[in-house]
Amino acid sequence: MAQVTPSQRGKQGLAVPFGVNRRGGAALTRGEDQLKKLIAIGFSYKDSDNPFENPGISVEFALNDSDTKAQIYGYAKTYFKTLREQELADLERVEFQDGESEGELVAVIHYINLETGEPDEYTKVFRGR
Repeated sequence: MAQVTPSQRGKQGLAVPFGVNRRGGAALTRGEDQLKKLIAIGFSYKDSDNPFENPGISVEFALNDSDTKAQIYGYAKTYFKTLREQELADLERVEFQDGESEGELVAVIHYINLETGEPDEYTKVFRGR
C-alpha cells in the first residue's frame, strides 16, 4: 500500500492557479498546499465589486494606524472562524511589523493547521492606497 504524505491528506479543492489534470478535468490539490492557498486568497485585496468574490481586505491607512491593525485582526478572526468550522485551521495570533517601504504594514498571521496539528504562519504585506 502506498504511503500517504501530509501534503496528500485532508480536504481537497481546486488548484490555484486553476489548471487541468492529465485526464482533462480540473486540477485538484489537498492538505497543506490547499490550506495555504485558501489563506492567501482570503487575505487578497478586494479589487472588484463582484458580490460573489471573497470580500478580502481593502486597506487605506497611515502606517502603524491602530484602526487599520484592528481591522486586519478582526478580519483574521472572522476568516479563521470559518476555517475552524471547516476543521482546517485555528488562529493563534496576529503580529504587526513595519514594512520595508513607507506605507507598508506587515501582518504575520500565526495559526494551527488542524489537519496536522502543526503551527504555521502566513505573512501578508499591506500597502496603503
